[in-house]
Amino acid sequence: MRYLAPIDAIDFGVKHLDLGEFSIRKFSTEEIDEIFENGRRKVFYPSSIIQSKNLADYWCLDITTRVPRPSPDGPIDWDFSPSFQKEITSFPKPIEDALKRLVLFDWQTIQTIGQPSSNSKTQWEPGKGWCRFHVPAVLSMTDDLFSYPGSSVAIPPIEEEPRYVGEDGEEEVWVPSYLEMSDEERAQLASLVAHLNEIIPRLTSKKNWQFVDVALGFIVKAFFSEGLEQLLWHIAVVESLLGENKEALTDLLARRVACVTGKTRKERPAIIEAFKELYAFRSNLVHGNREILDQKKIYVGHLRRGRQIAREALMWFLEWLDIVDKRFAEDPCDSGFPERTDLLSVLDMNGGRRARVLWLIDRLPKQFPNL
Repeated sequence: MRYLAPIDAIDFGVKHLDLGEFSIRKFSTEEIDEIFENGRRKVFYPSSIIQSKNLADYWCLDITTRVPRPSPDGPIDWDFSPSFQKEITSFPKPIEDALKRLVLFDWQTIQTIGQPSSNSKTQWEPGKGWCRFHVPAVLSMTDDLFSYPGSSVAIPPIEEEPRYVGEDGEEEVWVPSYLEMSDEERAQLASLVAHLNEIIPRLTSKKNWQFVDVALGFIVKAFFSEGLEQLLWHIAVVESLLGENKEALTDLLARRVACVTGKTRKERPAIIEAFKELYAFRSNLVHGNREILDQKKIYVGHLRRGRQIAREALMWFLEWLDIVDKRFAEDPCDSGFPERTDLLSVLDMNGGRRARVLWLIDRLPKQFPNL
């Protein structure tokens, strides 16, 4: 099974970017017609012709995977009941797995959007919030000769912008509008995805660490959501990583977010304040605060800040679990892998307390708590 998912509208600078488990490619109309056999479809399946002209303007996520051939004599799955996976996943699993890597890249580096005015923390601002791409469709094809190619998928044209050509720049032509990646940004993306291809399957395979895959599903959902729904899903990422069913949850989350995203102690008070403001906005939204609901605009600074906190917290957790996993392989614990509550307990300790607890544990009698 081969999947192509057009990415709107990033110019990756090369026709083929190999990212290990998948690639990003730009195809010509002739290549697309050949891949989808549009000539044959025109004769036998006219409703299945792929819009090669529009698709050729996109770079596409390109993934090929093996799947079991469906048997006509096999049982039919009539289970349409809701499940977590069905609710969270909007894409076929191979595409979803690739997007779990791609959405963790800091796409904001490609386009710097003006920050809100310093005159007021709550000033409404124009703009799209933060830099990201969209996947307007997913196309698939199979080498199973008994498979029907399916109906044609609509490929919307990429937005265009004017460009002036000619000796004096007098002639105006309209061309697809892209955000362009530099060579350095493309190298950073390739390096990040290679690292994530190695650690994500290994970490999410641990039974005690399934919360990581939940957080990855939430951040993909947030990336492709619109408006305030982005904020709700980004906060869900933070809660899936750092939240617990305890009193004073806002203070607890704020301290933990500051701990993992603040590089120095001086940065952490400002991060705590910013997260509390963000969480209060989220709470007012879900609790139906009329002041929020009556607003006709969205404070996109909140959307941008929510994305930043969720991405940085998830990246930090992946790096930490990678270290824990490697140390466990070197020196396993008889009681098994640390669970999420263990990880959060250690996170809550400051350096002095952590050192005292380690000293104490090393000196406990084997029969403890029996003395």
